[in-house]
Amino acid sequence: MTKNGQAQSLDWNQIWKDEMEKCSLVGLESGTLKQWSTSEAERFLQKSGEKYVKLLTQKLNITADDDVIDVGCGPGRLTIPLAKTVNSVTAVDVSTGMLEVLKRRAKEESLDNIIYVNKYWREVTIGKEIKKEYDVALASNCINLLGAKEAYKNGKKQLDWNLKEALKKINFVGKNNYLTMPVMHHKGFSEIFTAVGKQYHPFPKYITVHNVLYQMGIKPEIDYFSTQCKRHTKPENVIERIEWLCDIKSEQKQMIKDKIYGNVDKSDKGLQVWALIHWHQNQAN
Repeated sequence: MTKNGQAQSLDWNQIWKDEMEKCSLVGLESGTLKQWSTSEAERFLQKSGEKYVKLLTQKLNITADDDVIDVGCGPGRLTIPLAKTVNSVTAVDVSTGMLEVLKRRAKEESLDNIIYVNKYWREVTIGKEIKKEYDVALASNCINLLGAKEAYKNGKKQLDWNLKEALKKINFVGKNNYLTMPVMHHKGFSEIFTAVGKQYHPFPKYITVHNVLYQMGIKPEIDYFSTQCKRHTKPENVIERIEWLCDIKSEQKQMIKDKIYGNVDKSDKGLQVWALIHWHQNQAN
């Protein structure tokens, strides 16, 4: 795609920004990313797939002496197992609730090699909140957290999206860098959003991130792996996700339930394909 002359002439960072600004799957509240409560973070952790963690950690080039930075760490589904095997993990997340759950889990596991940073990634100061260099930089399924930053326009708080700036920071601090994104999107969301009178726009495709890197002068490799997660095939989980994303009227809830139950594929095994985008440290443009 990037070898095509027309594709190269496109501003992929702007394309990514435009898609994120209209994305239906970004939780917003008062113009900023919606915060997770500790109870919501706990439920998120319970629904996380163990196979994803196992397969991804196997693909990371890590050693016991490594220092790792986990951007968009959430409740620590990767932070905790990594902290058990490496020298240190710096966990970055904008959600206080997510970090509270991570801290509880770390205490239960008697892990004292985790550093916590409660900020947007683009607002983190290198050399202050984080070190200038890490052996591994990881951003697992958190492309919205990675590129977002709070800003003010005409006196109103809103999100500023800039993936290039976020990736440049990843590239600056990480010797070996890894991003993951889903290749496929849950097909049922589109019909559900339409049913409640809302337009549906998915996350940008992973190839967009690849092309942003390419235009920065970085030529990443892409590997693929698949997991099975029944989370999106269970109507109650989908309803919970839609309610968290949208302001839904009480009379719309039953309609949503009917739509979900009518569209759930009983043969769906919950297959999820992931793209692992990775590269060694490079001087970006």
